Amino acid sequence: MRSFSLLVSLFCLNIAFCSPATKDSSIHIHTQDLTNFWAAYDAMQGIDDSLQQLALLQKHFLDKASPGQQRMMELRRYTAGEYVQAIRQSPKFWQSLRMSAEDITAYKAELYEAIDRLQAAYPAFQPADIYFTMGIFRSPGTGIDSLVLIGSEYALGTRETDISELPRRLQETNYYQINPIEHLAFLVTHEYIHTQQRPMVYNLLSLTLYEGAAEFAAEVISGRPPAPFELYDYGPANEARLKQRFEEMLFNPNMRYHWLWNSDDNEFGVHSLGYYIGSRLAEAYYEQAEDKAAALRTLIQLDYEDEAAVEALVDGTGFFSASLEALYADYEAQRPTVTNISPFANGSRDVSPGTDTLSLTFSEPMNTYFRNFDFGPLGEEAAVRIQEVFGWSEDRRTLTFTVQPLQPGRHYQLMVESGFCSEAGRALRPYLVEFWTGGE
Repeated sequence: MRSFSLLVSLFCLNIAFCSPATKDSSIHIHTQDLTNFWAAYDAMQGIDDSLQQLALLQKHFLDKASPGQQRMMELRRYTAGEYVQAIRQSPKFWQSLRMSAEDITAYKAELYEAIDRLQAAYPAFQPADIYFTMGIFRSPGTGIDSLVLIGSEYALGTRETDISELPRRLQETNYYQINPIEHLAFLVTHEYIHTQQRPMVYNLLSLTLYEGAAEFAAEVISGRPPAPFELYDYGPANEARLKQRFEEMLFNPNMRYHWLWNSDDNEFGVHSLGYYIGSRLAEAYYEQAEDKAAALRTLIQLDYEDEAAVEALVDGTGFFSASLEALYADYEAQRPTVTNISPFANGSRDVSPGTDTLSLTFSEPMNTYFRNFDFGPLGEEAAVRIQEVFGWSEDRRTLTFTVQPLQPGRHYQLMVESGFCSEAGRALRPYLVEFWTGGE
């Protein structure tokens, strides 16, 4: 997947890691939540009453939750009832997971070595504690503040983990086919890098680079490839198409989850392709740099709130077909628009109060899964209230909906917002529907 020149760069940089730094005694790997979870699991066996099971889970696991477990539950919005339901519904999964997720002693030396390598590569390193938490299928890991939080139900699984009783979406994605526990050190390195990065900014480019920089830096520092997810086979084979589609969607605020933290239910049939795009951006920047160590530091400590710095780094790679400024100008020029409303013209001043159906016609076929209405400048008092959406025309250019009864002699507004987007992924140029009703 990687070029020969990158492999040489990795080899040269990794020479510095042959003698890892002394293990930082202030860094701890916490596993008590695993012990507590399995104690709760054992206590719940043989009991049919879910309320009794809930009480045992609370006593043995939740009441003893570490700061890391508590934070993971907060971030992923786990509830006690969901744990009980998951344990009751998938006994084969938990029994098989326990074989690899009860004791991680054998992996600790490898994890400490991974931290040592990161510390050696990144002089501005800040310590963070690692918590092996137990969750219910919303995250294999995350790094936030000074906490590395590992979702052990994912990260400690193996190909032998029995997923036959899991919900269909989990069976179809089958995270366990990569034999996750083999890639534990890489995952920990990736999430640890997140604790060193500046806060993420929620636009597609910044998020893609944020994740991609962590993925690529983890590869350089660990000397290992990322976990063999399908995206790393699909990406190189389809890079031209991916870049084209990414460029088309880059400035659309609705498309983050088309590329990141998503399932494979998308136009590519592959999840999380933003990781591939982001790691290729990071790789391109790194490859062009004469000072590889400095380039790695820049990738890790990039300030995502500094738009000029982000844009300069990305444009400097030459990865995209044009500069970000040119891509944005092209995007703006090609944004879809509302071209017509019916049964009256926009701005009409004598609309019948009996009008109960409106239609919007767009300049091109639209993505029918996205829509977004809001109040106009006059606020809620002047809002047109949508009652029922009938749906799209066959050519996907006209949307028809009913509205709640209009009052005579009133000024009405409805903002058609950029939550609408074209099939190509461009957000709608916002459009104000405005009219006045006549008297009775």
